[in-house]
Amino acid sequence: MRVLSLAEVTLGINWLVDNGIVCEFKQSRIKIGQDYYTLRRQSNANSWYRRVVLQDTKVVLPRSELDLPTKIILQNFSVDTAVVSSNWGTEPGLVMDGVYVSQTVVPDDHFTDIPVRVMNVRSEALVINAGTSVADLQPVTMLGSIPVCETG
Repeated sequence: MRVLSLAEVTLGINWLVDNGIVCEFKQSRIKIGQDYYTLRRQSNANSWYRRVVLQDTKVVLPRSELDLPTKIILQNFSVDTAVVSSNWGTEPGLVMDGVYVSQTVVPDDHFTDIPVRVMNVRSEALVINAGTSVADLQPVTMLGSIPVCETG
């Protein structure tokens, strides 16, 4: 029996139907023709390598926004000059039920005390504990600076 990772194969519904594929998810396998293939679930638990986490426990008031003090956590590689000089940012997402993180470009010159904006949409205050993952960081491309216009 051959083992397939779903990352190796993109299975569209048309292809599955046209080829009479039998999916047996309870047994973690599919049948293609006369052969069975074992499916392995790819864990996202270790897929991140740069993340921002909350430095101190904070209360986010109801229906309000707050800049959280965060720090960058690195995983599975050492800090080198190429990584440090890259530009990184968060993507909009959910920190916890009712608390959303905004898109934020993080400074490339330090790894602590990085303000990341969150918004509590619920009608009650929510506590976010120190160490909570606020967002994974993604590489971003900086397009340049915007000139400031002086008003007369």
